[in-house]
Amino acid sequence: MPPCPVCQQPASKRDGFDAADRQRYACRSCRRDFTDRSASAFAGYRWPAEVILLAVRWSLSHPLSATSVMELLAERGIDVSKRTVLRWVQTFGPLLAAEVRRHRRPLGSKCYVDEVFFFRGKEKRYLYRAVDETGQVVDVLFREHRDTASAAAFFRQALARTGWRPAQVISDHHQPYVRAVQEVLPEAEHVRTGLHRARGETTKPIERSHVFTRDRLRASRGVKALATGQRFFEGFEALHALRRGHACLGALVPGHDPAAAGVHERVRAVARAVTALGAWLAKAPRPARTARVTERPPRLGERHGKRLAVLARLGRQAASLPRPRQGGRPSDPKRWLDADSRHSPAPWPRLPCPGPSAGGPRAQRRPARHPSGAPGT
Repeated sequence: MPPCPVCQQPASKRDGFDAADRQRYACRSCRRDFTDRSASAFAGYRWPAEVILLAVRWSLSHPLSATSVMELLAERGIDVSKRTVLRWVQTFGPLLAAEVRRHRRPLGSKCYVDEVFFFRGKEKRYLYRAVDETGQVVDVLFREHRDTASAAAFFRQALARTGWRPAQVISDHHQPYVRAVQEVLPEAEHVRTGLHRARGETTKPIERSHVFTRDRLRASRGVKALATGQRFFEGFEALHALRRGHACLGALVPGHDPAAAGVHERVRAVARAVTALGAWLAKAPRPARTARVTERPPRLGERHGKRLAVLARLGRQAASLPRPRQGGRPSDPKRWLDADSRHSPAPWPRLPCPGPSAGGPRAQRRPARHPSGAPGT
């Protein structure tokens, strides 16, 4: 039986079939139902994985906006919104980047590190990047400030993801790199140099690698938030590594020879490699549900005692309230009526109504009659 994708427990049993006629399983530990596709990162999405990966690959590989990708999909009969395309890129870009890191080539012994800045309106953001001597991107980190804390955070993230400890770190004369290298990579040799040098190490490899990132963002409006920018840059660098040959395409695409492949064959190999990587994408395991500690339900006598206690408390509260003063006893009708009249509203005043003798409208409408019944003269 397959393990549960939520709690990762092997205790499961068959539980019929789902609407797509796939075998369904029930976990004995967390009481969840799942299928063989529940562990996939594409589970729960309306469109198949091929459509989602196609939109993500177009958006990360080419300078296309979300609206352009939406129009290209609409030409193929796939009706999605541009917000859906952005969500796909933000969700599956980092997952593809993690899979590409598992299949990329070994890193060298030198680390060229630098930061490139981007503007979002008047705000300035910094992207920390590092490459080895072959031009392979080690890691990226999008930060708001350009200081020692950002540089140290970048080195810690690269060390945690790759486990790579270079023998030499080459950077420019930015002062925060000195302390960051001493804190995170104390055994590495730190070389501070510039771009234009007649001899020795220069920062030319890392400066050249900035070109692709700048070209990609030149056609867009920039990056708004740090979190979304970090996800986008990770996915972009992953697709760029596949296109530049920094990942082992021969292992992902059977029968592909990178040395003998032409331009068109390489493009088709990258598309097949993205599809192969998408088949391995899995959801992050959730923490198992903890059993709730519930109290014992009260018995009948206990519930009756609680009700009596509540009624007694309400009675004490009512007894402590001040009682309203009475106007008199019911046996004294005069005082009772006087007290009642004090609390009753005042009667409306009666307006005088003109009678027939006053010459009002009634006297004009009807003629005066004699007491004997004959009309008066």
